[in-house]
Amino acid sequence: MTSATMGQSTVGLNVAGEVRFPDLNSAPPQMAPVCFNAASGFIGACAQVNNVHGVAWVATAGGDYGSPVQALNEVGNWCGAPSEGNRCLIRIAPGSYDLGDQQLVMRPFVDIQGSGWNMTILQGARSAASVSDAALVKGARNSVLAQLTLFNSGSAGTGQAYTTGYAAENISGSSDVAPDLDHVTIKAAGNAANTYGVYLQNVSDSRLERVWLDVDGDNHCVALMAENSESGGAANRLHAHTANHCDSAIGVYLNSVEMNILNSTIDVTANGSGTSYGVVFQESGSGEHFSMVRDSEIVAEVVGGSGNAIGVEFRGNGSGGIINAVIGGEAATGAGHGVHFVSTAENARVVNSALIGSTASVNDEAAQTNCKGNLDADLNDVGC
Repeated sequence: MTSATMGQSTVGLNVAGEVRFPDLNSAPPQMAPVCFNAASGFIGACAQVNNVHGVAWVATAGGDYGSPVQALNEVGNWCGAPSEGNRCLIRIAPGSYDLGDQQLVMRPFVDIQGSGWNMTILQGARSAASVSDAALVKGARNSVLAQLTLFNSGSAGTGQAYTTGYAAENISGSSDVAPDLDHVTIKAAGNAANTYGVYLQNVSDSRLERVWLDVDGDNHCVALMAENSESGGAANRLHAHTANHCDSAIGVYLNSVEMNILNSTIDVTANGSGTSYGVVFQESGSGEHFSMVRDSEIVAEVVGGSGNAIGVEFRGNGSGGIINAVIGGEAATGAGHGVHFVSTAENARVVNSALIGSTASVNDEAAQTNCKGNLDADLNDVGC
């Protein structure tokens, strides 16, 4: 680094205008520029990146496109045919983008990156009869969605079964790699019968990194649903939250899937006659899927009504494991259990965790040796 003396000041770096350099945190493999303004000291996304092959800039004014839907529809014009050897990137400037009841349908090998949580906001009002069609954003294999906020308020019409923030669905059930979510906030609300934050079906090796889910529907709420996959992937630093408008709620529902959830907070609240679950492990078929939740906090609560609260439930064959977690279930008038093992959950495991329930720390119907090294609220050993 060079220095120069200017009057009584010593300047290590004197820059006139802006310096652009690669953003190493961008969705791979693109090297999207970041701008540094020497006068203000601001470091952030460039105000405009136009006419760069393989990159489309979406902005409320002055961009290549005014909507990410339009940019996706015209990807062939600015990137060519997306493929493993020709990945494409849509960058979205700060601002709020109203999709209405449109669904943003991602494409393989086309990544979408905003300018940060609550800086780039994609909002809309969409509901449908199926979970994936109800999503504001529908993911695709081999794609990344990063650095933005989604908010689906749900349609005002009646008779809609689902409102969903984000969904990825592999109909064929093949081993195609699922999309990745990186630093994304997803909010879903509305009066549909079911409100989901993220729904993953038949996807493999999906990765969720620092994904914040906030679901506050009027009826049944699910923050994260993953089902029917030999390898559902991993979620790290997930925050799954439901609010007390929900009549019943599930924070994370793992149905016939193998998925690891690490370093996460699952905070589920309901206010009604339905049950509030922090995490549900379920095996619907004859397979032997085994999901894990580690180093996490799981709390289920019912603040009003007669509903029950269960921190973790193992149902069906119920194969799965909890390690090094704090698990709680607290109900206003119903039953509150830290962990519930149904009678068939012989392959369930809870190890080295704190189990707390307003009624009982454990409700064990399985009559198996499912627990080891666990403690209750008073630090007494818990067996099950």
